[in-house]
Amino acid sequence: MAPCLYGFIRKFAKFGVHLFFRDIHILNEANIPKDGPIIIVANHNNQFIDAGMVLNVFDQRVVSFIIAEASMHRPIVGDIARGLRAVPVIRAQDRAKVGSGGICGIDPEANVLSGVGTKFVKEATVGGKISMNGICEFTIGEIISDTEIRYKADDETKKDVENLSKKLAEQMESNANLPFKIFPKIDQKEVYAEVYKRLLDGGAISIFPEGGSHDQTKLLPLKAGVAIMTLGAIAKGAPVKIVPLGINYLQAYSFRSRVICDVGTPFECPQELLDLYNGGNRREAYEGFMQKVKEGMESVTLTAPSFNVLSRLRTARRLYQNGAELKSHDYLTLYRRFLKGYETWKDEPEFDKLMNDIGNYLDHAHSIGLDDKGVRDLPIRNSCYTWLKTWNQIWLSLFVILILFVIALPGLILNYPIYFLISRKVKKEVKKALVKSTVKVKALDVAASQKALNFIKYLPFVYLFNALVCGLLVGFLWDIEPDEDAQWKEWFADNVFWFIPLCLLIVLPFYTYFVVLVIESGLARIRLLPIRLHAVWTIYKRKAPKCCGGITRLSPSVDIRLERRNLVIRTQDIVRELTKDEYEWQQNPIITETEIMAQRNKNLTSLVDYVLSHHRESDHNLLGSIGDEDINAILSERGASLENLGGAELASHYL
Repeated sequence: MAPCLYGFIRKFAKFGVHLFFRDIHILNEANIPKDGPIIIVANHNNQFIDAGMVLNVFDQRVVSFIIAEASMHRPIVGDIARGLRAVPVIRAQDRAKVGSGGICGIDPEANVLSGVGTKFVKEATVGGKISMNGICEFTIGEIISDTEIRYKADDETKKDVENLSKKLAEQMESNANLPFKIFPKIDQKEVYAEVYKRLLDGGAISIFPEGGSHDQTKLLPLKAGVAIMTLGAIAKGAPVKIVPLGINYLQAYSFRSRVICDVGTPFECPQELLDLYNGGNRREAYEGFMQKVKEGMESVTLTAPSFNVLSRLRTARRLYQNGAELKSHDYLTLYRRFLKGYETWKDEPEFDKLMNDIGNYLDHAHSIGLDDKGVRDLPIRNSCYTWLKTWNQIWLSLFVILILFVIALPGLILNYPIYFLISRKVKKEVKKALVKSTVKVKALDVAASQKALNFIKYLPFVYLFNALVCGLLVGFLWDIEPDEDAQWKEWFADNVFWFIPLCLLIVLPFYTYFVVLVIESGLARIRLLPIRLHAVWTIYKRKAPKCCGGITRLSPSVDIRLERRNLVIRTQDIVRELTKDEYEWQQNPIITETEIMAQRNKNLTSLVDYVLSHHRESDHNLLGSIGDEDINAILSERGASLENLGGAELASHYL
């Protein structure tokens, strides 16, 4: 491999990911071995961008990637992969074919699948797999005839048998057979031989054990290839270490978002697994090693059962944190504790109710144009000063947005062809990916990578076109009169058709990056406009008619801010209760008990003061889920009691 080519590609990849993402934080960089053979195992949520992240994190090592053989034939991707000296691997899914006929029955006792119009003898291979549109998947153990095959049964196939039996029962009602795909068995001996060679030379190999990119919120089942590579290389004398890498995108598919890359603790294969491998029990050795790999990857990645759960847990973490300043490492650790704790907390009635209330709160915030951060950032004080300051910020923001728009407008016009071409290409590729994949939800990972790849693809041509057009316009429309005292004018007139395009080709990349920063700044101000408008509306209040009891009515922004304050107190209380016996929460707290209690008391005092001053019946629920002792303590300081909150009926609600 030519070092200069590899170095150029790595620098280009680092520039690309830093352009696409605003902040890239690398945690535990000291865990990266400076020499010796290593295999990097990373989660795969953003297709080709993930490879750029690996190059960015492991910039002191020469990394070779395991890449799908199909990608080697793609423009740009294939060229980059060859420059990085990637190892191509043929994936079964890339060679999968739709089988003739359809599946009509299954015999769980004999482990036999039956088909109608099938051609198993011609189309299937022993050791290959048969899949029914993501419903289930079986490994082919024996081809009995054109219409029958025997599958390999193990503990994992029990659920597949149940799923297939249910689906076949549904198909029988409609008198239809179940379509299927056949995946051939691929011989990867050459791939493993190349990997062993590089590891024996002390190289670094990067692999995504999930097998393919996806946009789910949890890890996909891991492929055993990394176990075969590691144990095989160790058997040949290479002291291989596994280095887990968690690529945690906070908004994976959003331009100029944040990424936290967490490098896990390197580990070697346990001796007991090596003994199993050397003793001939390789399957058990592979399974044990893959469990170690899974644990390593889960320790550095943020995963959740679904997008809704992930969104609510992210909000719960923010409510618990309640404005406390955390470093990236502490932020990630706290986030991971919430994700880990969810598995044991979800069955607790109070926590389940809290999660549902957080979901309702997020829907409420969305209905008035805010998210949780927007609600958090709403000004607190209802005063003339707040009103004037907020209006000043609104007008200043509008003025700045206008100025930034004028500055960025030429860049937007010049780069619009790129945006137009990329938009069309991305939509096409996303549809194609959804048809081919059974694991993608919306194929957002494909969209992000396609944006980056097509930007690289179209940018030079669009720049060249813009430069040539500008050169021609200047040359033909700018009439430069000869001047004996200014020889530069004559030189410029003679060379304008190549000089202007050259200057533009040099300047345009820097101008494009400047436009990106300008747009980012403008969008940040636009995001704050709804928050500031709600802050202005908060100032306006009116008395309700006498028929409503004269209760003061405030804007929705006040209500949702109070709702958030209530959720902060409840989240802190419930999490403190659930974690009081958990070692890592108590011995290594991210936020100390003193900080939590200080925040809680401040929020509770403000909440009680508000209810006392407004006497709105709708506000009583804000205190209904908080301990009576805490409320009474604050009320007694103010010479009040629960009866003051709205009469004996309401007092009984709390008591």
